[in-house]
Amino acid sequence: MAGGLITDYLSQGLAADRPTTPDAATGTLSLYFSTDTEDLSFYDWNDGAWQSVGSGALALDDLTDVDAAAPTDGDVLTWNNTAGAWEPAAPTVGATELDDLTDVDAAAPSDGDYLKWDAGDMCR
Repeated sequence: MAGGLITDYLSQGLAADRPTTPDAATGTLSLYFSTDTEDLSFYDWNDGAWQSVGSGALALDDLTDVDAAAPTDGDVLTWNNTAGAWEPAAPTVGATELDDLTDVDAAAPSDGDYLKWDAGDMCR
């Protein structure tokens, strides 16, 4: 690879314990994960300083436009334009079973039945 050496140099520990400079050859890719702040940083040999990559979202509720603090089983994320966020909500559906659809007649299906289209309706 042109431009420098890349090795597997990844260490971890408390943010306060991160070394001032990495214990690696100059130009080597050096990464450090701070276990207390959950921050990943790399050493920039040109600037002589650690640069934060950022920790990113570790959970759905960590995203800035998601409010998923108290979902319940079966909830889906629904956009709330007033709040400007995705929020858990019970799904709103018009039909919960196949026979609830207005163009399907499947009131009492038996093994081996199938649906077919017949002049505007699905029937078995």
